[in-house]
Amino acid sequence: MGRLVALIVVLLLSSAAALSVFMTPPTNDQTIYDVSWPNCGVRPPPNSIWAIVGVNGGLDFRMNPCLDKEASWFGHVALYANTGYPGIVYGKRRDNGPRHCRASDKLCRAYNYGYTATAYSIRYADSQGIHSPLWWLDVEADNSWTTNTFANRASLEGAIDAIHQNVFLAIVGLYSYPTQWTAIVGDWRINLPTWEATGGYSLAPALDACRNTGFGASMPWITQYTTALDVDHACNLNFYSSLDHGL
Repeated sequence: MGRLVALIVVLLLSSAAALSVFMTPPTNDQTIYDVSWPNCGVRPPPNSIWAIVGVNGGLDFRMNPCLDKEASWFGHVALYANTGYPGIVYGKRRDNGPRHCRASDKLCRAYNYGYTATAYSIRYADSQGIHSPLWWLDVEADNSWTTNTFANRASLEGAIDAIHQNVFLAIVGLYSYPTQWTAIVGDWRINLPTWEATGGYSLAPALDACRNTGFGASMPWITQYTTALDVDHACNLNFYSSLDHGL
């Protein structure tokens, strides 16, 4: 009996140690940078490990011309895609499915636009040999949106589905400023990982943002502040594990 108890204790301790290794961030530099087309000529510090790299050139259906170069700067890379919905008049020019929509169905058209735009981003990343299970959707007022918050939501729903249907073991997150999120999609409480922009220039506001429920309906996974480059703080260690293990 005593040997059995001892064996059980050893197994429990081994399992706890394995879980600790899985959930503990690596001992090397934990700094996360996010870069995209404006940073083509601005390198991060040497031996930077973690990054989120923008696939687009500032707008959907545009390419970041240095995606492959920027991804090569880091050991572990998540990706982000620009989003937007310019309305049904322009949006129907990009309406390639997957849903069959009536001409007057604004929400269906918006969904198809978001799906098509994000599928374009995924194909471009694939063409550059850049792959990641973790994709973020950049939801900002700088991009084109309608005043119809429900159409904007539908476009994002299409974008989310495009990632889930075209990326192996995909994890989808959302990036925004809380005030911009509300202006674009209203009080949309969607339970996805969030990456919150603080507009700050030091770590302090990023740490503060980690302590509060941000936009959407969940606590932030990561929060952003700006130095020479945009820098991100991981509030949730799932950010690291999703890139290490593709969970």
